[in-house]
Amino acid sequence: MKTKNTLVTGIILFLLFTSCTDKATKKEIKTHQSAASVQNYIDQVKKKRSENLESYIKNMPLEQKVAQLFIENLEGSNTFRSYETVGALNGTKDDRPLIAGGYIFFSYNIADSREQMQGYIKSIRDYCDTYNNIQPYLCVDQEGGWVSRLKKLNPKLPSNEKVAQDYDIRTTYQLYSEQAAGMKDLGFNMNLAPVVEVCTNDNKDFLDGRSFGNLNQVTTYGRACLNAYENNGIATVLKHFPGNTNTDPHTGLPEITLSEQDLLQSIESFRELVQYSPAAVLMSHARTSAIDRGVPACLSKVWVSDILRNEYGYQGLIFSDDIFMGALADNGYPPEVAAIRAVEAGVDCIMISEKRFAKAGKVLYNRAKENAAFEAKIDQAVKRIIKYKLEAGLIDGKEIR
Repeated sequence: MKTKNTLVTGIILFLLFTSCTDKATKKEIKTHQSAASVQNYIDQVKKKRSENLESYIKNMPLEQKVAQLFIENLEGSNTFRSYETVGALNGTKDDRPLIAGGYIFFSYNIADSREQMQGYIKSIRDYCDTYNNIQPYLCVDQEGGWVSRLKKLNPKLPSNEKVAQDYDIRTTYQLYSEQAAGMKDLGFNMNLAPVVEVCTNDNKDFLDGRSFGNLNQVTTYGRACLNAYENNGIATVLKHFPGNTNTDPHTGLPEITLSEQDLLQSIESFRELVQYSPAAVLMSHARTSAIDRGVPACLSKVWVSDILRNEYGYQGLIFSDDIFMGALADNGYPPEVAAIRAVEAGVDCIMISEKRFAKAGKVLYNRAKENAAFEAKIDQAVKRIIKYKLEAGLIDGKEIR
């Protein structure tokens, strides 16, 4: 009797289980099909946008592509005009103005009042619209502490070191969100910050309070900082990859002599933080004896493309540091040479602390005209720049989307 009851119970359970499984399977299949359909639509939209973007870049004049590769300084703080022309790159008398991909504001470009600052930035936007140029990103070094370009206009911003000492993560996020709101109100859309180098005995004198501290502090506070800015409409630029020494790159060439294991450990903060999609990463000029010995990092394919782009999986913009710094210019890399090497390494945006990019730009233009592979590298960089500008609202994008 017991065996019979056990058999019957087993059959009933089997039927119930099979019934439930069939219903669940049908529902899952239907959901699966619906999800697959949505994903297929998304993939088609992405493919179409990518094709449109490729077509847009293909039809851009080479002069404009080259201009997009530079981030340069500005004149004054009142009314903007471009000092670059199409003819300065292609050797003709074409006097149509060219606009750099971005502009960096130094202390002397910062107006005395918010209204004057807003007016100056509006003059840049209006100028670009008048001459049908792509809008540039407008950035400033607003790190905090002694590197605070907007100290006359924005609320006081402590150094990274002080933030890590005195703030918790919630108030850190609020602090940087407040800064972002002030920057956005002025008309800026990019901050050349935060510094996310770990502070060590080898770099603390140069950084001088610009680091959040040890690896845990840098990754924790760095994440709060970049999220606060990015979530409030201000792009962040993590710097300086893969680090510095106590040698100031404005005057000398930093030499990092760590072993490969110690070197890779020292930049773990960058590996972790690029996963949160900062708009850009800025390369340092430092040379590392353990990896691609003898080549400044911002000119190194190994550091720029192999490690940051491919190994770390970073898909955003990659900036060079200022190619006019003594670290390069006094060590065999004048701006015209550095510009070529930077593009070949995989850099997207070349920073130049001069009010003209035409001299270095013309070298890139001529190289692209004679070398299809080099022009293809320019196209890849411009694609990332235009993609960023679409996402940032600097390009309408109707013809691209």
